[in-house]
Amino acid sequence: MMSVTRGILTALGAAVLTACSSLPDDTVVGTWLTDSGLESVGPQGIILNRMGRAGSVNMATLEYQSYSLNGNILTLRGISHGNGQDIPFEESWTVVEAGTDTLTLRKDGFTETFHRVPASADYE
Repeated sequence: MMSVTRGILTALGAAVLTACSSLPDDTVVGTWLTDSGLESVGPQGIILNRMGRAGSVNMATLEYQSYSLNGNILTLRGISHGNGQDIPFEESWTVVEAGTDTLTLRKDGFTETFHRVPASADYE
């Protein structure tokens, strides 16, 4: 019985991943902000430009430089500035939702929801 249940869950998981794997690249293009929880910092976020360029908003020590979208996996690359060192990094997030105004990402059990900023905003 357990192996039948496991098989069904595996098949459902594969179906969900397949359904999400055709996320258009343009879906994530834009400036995405989330509440930092710190009044002195303000909103923080990610700028995802065409051609795979990326940037950070209000993150002094985290400099996003590029990104790629492979199916529903968003990979961000950049440099972490801290403790007098510049350390290259790469982090991959699963795109849970990519709507017109909302981008929800999940990594290691943590979910973060961002809201799109109008193109006329000063973050670009």
